[in-house]
Amino acid sequence: MKKNPMLVFAVIAVVVIGACSWEIPEEVVFRAQPQFWIPTGNAVFDLDISEEIIDDFTQSISGPNLTAGEKDYGGYDGKPLILYAKLEITAPNFPDLPPVGEISFDAFFEDQTDPIDLSGLSGPIPEQVRLKQVPGWAWFEPDAAASPPYPDIYVRLRAEWTVGGVPQLRYLLGDAGAGNFATLASSRATANTFDLALVFNDRPADLVLYYEFGANSADVTDIDSLHLLFEVPFAFEADPGTLLDFEENGDDPLLMEDDVFGRDPADPDEDLDKLLESLRGSNAAISLLLEQTSGLGARLGMVNSVEGLSEAEKQNPANWVIDVEILPDETQQTVEAGITAQVLDKMIDGAGGNKQFIPEFLILVPEDFQINSLWELRVSEGYLRVQAVVDYNFSLEDEE
Repeated sequence: MKKNPMLVFAVIAVVVIGACSWEIPEEVVFRAQPQFWIPTGNAVFDLDISEEIIDDFTQSISGPNLTAGEKDYGGYDGKPLILYAKLEITAPNFPDLPPVGEISFDAFFEDQTDPIDLSGLSGPIPEQVRLKQVPGWAWFEPDAAASPPYPDIYVRLRAEWTVGGVPQLRYLLGDAGAGNFATLASSRATANTFDLALVFNDRPADLVLYYEFGANSADVTDIDSLHLLFEVPFAFEADPGTLLDFEENGDDPLLMEDDVFGRDPADPDEDLDKLLESLRGSNAAISLLLEQTSGLGARLGMVNSVEGLSEAEKQNPANWVIDVEILPDETQQTVEAGITAQVLDKMIDGAGGNKQFIPEFLILVPEDFQINSLWELRVSEGYLRVQAVVDYNFSLEDEE
């Protein structure tokens, strides 16, 4: 019987394969590039600016006939924060007024406020920021029994303070000449106006207001009360590159306490370190969900506080890890900033002996901004989004 050649070839092939030594690898490496979302946490910057400023202001305005506080009249809605100080003087009684029919004389009343300390009024507002205006008004209320035309009442008002030990003086109503008074209006609606912005922006610790009122003695009985009122709207103009400064007694609410990645030098985490190493060389983005009631439109930056940057370096956005715009609108807003591979590597490397990245937020104000009565900046959630390069190792050996 003749052999089938194909069958013989198949048998030989099986024998050859069976004789091979097949090496099984101990492990197989798969490479993947998943996208990671790393929570950056949340924070509430409840800065208590308004409460602090109001307390400082009301405590600095003291003296007879003076009241001060947050404005609560005229449709005020807290935007911007407005404080007020009011001097109300009941018409002085002159016991030596001439009897009816005798010659009248010029009657004058003068006094001054206690020293007003404005040095700490602006809270986190640095010297590069100035109040736009501090409007004031002066008027008298006629006696209920009086009727138009009302008599002429005269007023003169000046401010005195020091800057660096140098005396300053400014006439707000009238001037320094003898008898150079302004004629006082007879109602709040037509009040004489003045502006204290120049004085307030010097932030004196010893401001004194000197006021004088005059009238013919025969007309004094037509006066019910004399009034001086000024308001402080917290609307500002600022030099370019101005940062708000919230640090007080060594405590800064914009300075975080922990590493942005949650690294703890006292408790190293090998798995976390491996994850961070897998992020190197990736482009990333940080996404923050913000809510605010401050009314502040600004740029929000972040640096590594461990680096110990100078004030000038902090003012330069080129040194920031993130740079986002905050809208002044009281709405929930999502802001997102790209992070280059170089910056991400810098964050992973950290700084200092423990190689940490502890965020410090910076608020760079625009050249025109305001502070509202309610002030809160809330980061309700945040994520660092990054594409990682991860190697997965799988063992193919039988485990006994």
